Amino acid sequence: HQESSIVQVDEDGKELFRFTMPGFQLSEPRFAKNENQCYATIRDRRGYMSIITINLSGRDTVQCLLPLTNRVITQLQVQSDTVLFTSSSGQRDELWSLIPATGRVYRLCSVYGGIYQGAMINPREVLASVFTGNGYRLAKLPAVWQPVEVSDEISPRNTSLSYPAAQRELLTRLPDRNFQVSRYRDWE
Repeated sequence: HQESSIVQVDEDGKELFRFTMPGFQLSEPRFAKNENQCYATIRDRRGYMSIITINLSGRDTVQCLLPLTNRVITQLQVQSDTVLFTSSSGQRDELWSLIPATGRVYRLCSVYGGIYQGAMINPREVLASVFTGNGYRLAKLPAVWQPVEVSDEISPRNTSLSYPAAQRELLTRLPDRNFQVSRYRDWE
C-alpha cells in the first residue's frame, strides 16, 4: 500500500507544507475559503473513505469531517462555507453538501449514471456535469436539501442472487497464486 502526501508550494516551487497520513491515500485537495486550510478525501486500506480538513499552519493539523465509511466520495468542490461532493448511493450517484461548521450533510440531487463537479447556482438549484447516453452534459437540477445520515453504502456483490452461497463466494476462496508473464508469440 503506497502512501501519498499533500504538498503546498509557493510560486517558486519551494515547499511550504507537507502532510502525510500513514495507512491512508490522500487525494483531491481543495483550499478552504480562508486558504489556511484545505479539504481532501482519504481512503484506508479497506477502501473506506472520508473527508478531512487540514490546517496548513501545522497546528492541530487534521480533522475528520465524516466517519470512515464503505462508500465512494469524490469530486470535492468548495463553495464558500460548503463542501460539495459526489457520493455513491445504491445504483445512483448523488451530489451531497457538507457544512463543516455544523457537520451537517445534505443530499442535493440524485441521478443514475453519474453526477460530477457540482456547484450551487442559488439555494434551490445546482449546476453539475451528468453522464447521459450521449456523453457528459451540463445540467441544472433542483436542490432538495435532504438531510443524510452517512453510513456504509457498498455491499458485497451478488448477495441477492439465487445462487447458493458456495457459488457466490467462489472467487473469494481462490488462493493467491503467481503466474509467469511472457510475450505473445508472433503471428506467422
